[in-house]
Amino acid sequence: MKQIKRISMILVILILLTDYLFAPVSFANEKIIDELEEMATEVINWKKSEFETSSDNDLLNDDFLESAGTSSGDWFPLGMGRLGYQDDYEFYLAVIDEKIAKRYKEEFKLDKTKATEWHRISLAILATGGDPTKIGPDKSINLIADGTYNRSKVIDIGEQGINGLTWGLLTLDSMRYKIPKDAADSREDIIERILAAQLEDGGFPLKIPPSNIDITGMTLQALAPYYNSEKTYTYSRLVDGEKREVRVRDVVDEALGYLASQELESTESIVQVIVALTALQIDPLSKEFSRGDQTLFDQLKNFQLDGGFIHSDTYDEENPTAQPDESNSMSSEQALYGLTSMLRYYNNARSLYDFREEMSAELTAQIRNVESEIDRVTPETDKQALETVYKNYLNVPAEERSYVSNYAQLSDALLAADIKVEVAELSDFMEINTSGKGTITPLLNGANEQAKETIFTEADAKRTEELMKETSTEHEVEVIKLISILKSAENKADYSEELTFLEDKKLEINELKAEIEVINQLIMKELYPFESITAKDEAKVKQITEKYNQLAAYDQTKVQNYEDVEKAETQIKNLKRANILKLVGAGIVIILVVYLIYRRKKRNQAKLNQKMLDEN
Repeated sequence: MKQIKRISMILVILILLTDYLFAPVSFANEKIIDELEEMATEVINWKKSEFETSSDNDLLNDDFLESAGTSSGDWFPLGMGRLGYQDDYEFYLAVIDEKIAKRYKEEFKLDKTKATEWHRISLAILATGGDPTKIGPDKSINLIADGTYNRSKVIDIGEQGINGLTWGLLTLDSMRYKIPKDAADSREDIIERILAAQLEDGGFPLKIPPSNIDITGMTLQALAPYYNSEKTYTYSRLVDGEKREVRVRDVVDEALGYLASQELESTESIVQVIVALTALQIDPLSKEFSRGDQTLFDQLKNFQLDGGFIHSDTYDEENPTAQPDESNSMSSEQALYGLTSMLRYYNNARSLYDFREEMSAELTAQIRNVESEIDRVTPETDKQALETVYKNYLNVPAEERSYVSNYAQLSDALLAADIKVEVAELSDFMEINTSGKGTITPLLNGANEQAKETIFTEADAKRTEELMKETSTEHEVEVIKLISILKSAENKADYSEELTFLEDKKLEINELKAEIEVINQLIMKELYPFESITAKDEAKVKQITEKYNQLAAYDQTKVQNYEDVEKAETQIKNLKRANILKLVGAGIVIILVVYLIYRRKKRNQAKLNQKMLDEN
């Protein structure tokens, strides 16, 4: 009997695994997956074309990584990492680590008011396989602590509007981070503040009405892990003071209604809705979000131009960089991660901002089985059967229940049958990790595979020797890359001298950057307001000019507003020339006056002599 039960259990598991392995995606979706992969690759190749590199080379090269740590330098690595596109992520991580360590020496570290600086960089680090809780030379910088649950110890995490709250929550849940008891904010604090910011039409604004499509989409992405929570939140809505007692699900459904009623007129708006839907385990091809015969995916495809994406098909006066006939970097980077979110959805992978290891086949099969059981629930399903389905749902780990896409249907049936549901705070189950690296999962079916070097090559050594003759910040990223390669190389023991040189070169570059910053500060301090420049400022201007002329041509381009120094030189020369002219003029006037006086005296003397002669 026991043997029969054991065999039956094995058969059930095999059936579940078969369902997962062989029937997760319809044939129609397979076609879409192929199209998504092609479009995503085209976006990356379009971006590569900006840096004159072939599609076979890395996008994360020296030129691109000059902007690492900025909005334009972090979103592409995030989209590529979540796509599993092969690139030099170690290089990106080495550069971003160096840049963060330097910025942390400044008064406001990453930014004075924008918590999203911490969030964007943290997510990009996770997407490229790094750990944002261990940054800097001694790994003591914790971007998660500083940018999320402890941000309000410096300045309110919501200072910049709802973005600080939503992206803070997204970042907290990206690895299900634990929050210390003495933290400035808890998950529940942040969730309630987000809910209270909702407007009457169901949408969310950045700070003040009206609702904004992009902001609403981002907000739903943050709330998605709590959609299946049964907890009721009591608060007063900020816009009108109305007291509300709602679940996260109720607020999300209202916001979805708002989004479904809106015309999506830009790449960014379409993408944010797509990412929100995939985070909520809703098919982005849903008819509710279609316009006529065009799905959201069809609408997004309309904006792809030459691989990259345009912002809109009409000129936007408020955004002059968004031309209807020219691909836009911001639109393209958002399109990339929007396409990636769809690929992850159709491949049964974790949602875009969930960076934990992918779910096991057993767990995915368990979730799919529960969804099938819920789909079979009808008004005629008896109470005992409902309780069994609910029990099977509760057997799914709490932190994974957000992946059960149709739980709301079961919840309604339980309520109708007067079956009590579990109301434990789902946020309690999010307390899993204090640190850890993000996961990179290849989604391109074997395409774009590259063999990465694990040794420090002779070419690397030769380039290191060449760098000995260079003194410019132009080579900062390259030096960081060579150090990164050498430190992890299998043959690093053979190149200890090169490592010492590269480390010294990095220090030299840092000193040079500091000198450039000194020049920038001198310009700001000594030359403004520009109208107050006088000839007395000649020594100050000369000091700036001498420092500037000592820099290499590339480093001179990093000096800000140097054209004003040149203007100051010209202004001082003009003032000196004017002073000289004044002195010459004054001298001429004096000479002329003396001459006139002399002439007058001489004339008077002549008259006097003549009078004396006449009298004689």
